[in-house]
Amino acid sequence: MSFSDYFKLNVEVDELVAHFGYSFQAEEYDLPSAEIQPQRLNDLQVRLHASLSLISLTNEMARREFLIAPVLLEAAVQTQARIRVEYALETV
Repeated sequence: MSFSDYFKLNVEVDELVAHFGYSFQAEEYDLPSAEIQPQRLNDLQVRLHASLSLISLTNEMARREFLIAPVLLEAAVQTQARIRVEYALETV
């Protein structure tokens, strides 16, 4: 297996790193932010923090649905921008 193949496995991150003798710990980072905070940012932040320990974010769909979508929706509300959700079609 190559290194990238491990990311294709359907296992939890903590189980995978434990297999190699390591441990995994999620931490919060304080990143630089703007001086002006959007009105409902604190509510979104509280909601996301409260749910992180309850959700397994092992795949792209889970991350997209539970983390990215709420942030995009809040950004759309704050900027009054429309989000266009499209799915690409593959021909066989």
